[in-house]
Amino acid sequence: MEAKTQLVEQLLDLLWRQWTTLGVAGMEGTGSTAIDLEALLVLTAQLSPQDPRLRDEALDWCIKSHRLIAKPRLKQLVKLASPTARNSFGSFASTLQHHVGGMWPAAEQAAPWDVRFSEKSRAPSFDQPALIGLKARALFGVGARADVITALLNWPAPAFGAADLVFIGYTKRNLADALDNLTDAGLFGARREGNRLRFSWRKRRELGRLLEPLPKTIPRWPPIVRVLAGFLDLLVMIEGKSERLRTIEAVKAFEWLQDDLSMIGLEPPRATGAAALQWSAILDWMLTNTRELTQGLGG
Repeated sequence: MEAKTQLVEQLLDLLWRQWTTLGVAGMEGTGSTAIDLEALLVLTAQLSPQDPRLRDEALDWCIKSHRLIAKPRLKQLVKLASPTARNSFGSFASTLQHHVGGMWPAAEQAAPWDVRFSEKSRAPSFDQPALIGLKARALFGVGARADVITALLNWPAPAFGAADLVFIGYTKRNLADALDNLTDAGLFGARREGNRLRFSWRKRRELGRLLEPLPKTIPRWPPIVRVLAGFLDLLVMIEGKSERLRTIEAVKAFEWLQDDLSMIGLEPPRATGAAALQWSAILDWMLTNTRELTQGLGG
């Protein structure tokens, strides 16, 4: 199977499972891995040409449940996405804006699609562990406070600060304000370390009981989605090029994705000693990690 086709199929399988969990008509949902709605929207828009039915079903759900979408965060994630992903999101946002009104990120960049809605989408069930983020929004409002709480439920370190959470998709100022508010509410404790304010949990157990059932995993979806989208962009870009040029383009792509790759613990292949970096090794590395990310974190 052609590499791009294989990668697209893996991405579409991930998207269908997540959208089905949210309430789109489908056969199989995810397990107990948390879903990130705005990151899912960005990746869905980029894959829309590959599966118009998924596009239409996702938009059908968004029109019914658009109040659950955090627009400021979505705007930031679109801004941080690749040019291809940003361009793809324009028509998605324009279609959403046409049907529900309001101002949506990048909607002015493209005309709305002519879509057919099945009207089979259901409202999401917040009792599913995968929808912990939406349940937090129902309790704390659609915004930074709910998303900070979600990201910190399985935080691996005892302390954290606003700078640690920028991957979520809010400005450092918004994150600092959310942490301050939650500290005032008694959820976190705070102490100053030099010129930095550090926070730690005070009522993690109590909050966990309120939000149960909790997911097994809460991935850092924004960098994961940028990496997966970057792999797809690369495979589209190198079509018809020589192996040498494919390798050069891959090195450039990995440099652009360096921070996101580091954040999710991936180290791209590099030349060792006198041995030149081979495109076959790069391709195998991308497909292996795409499979592990989409299957391991997709449900």
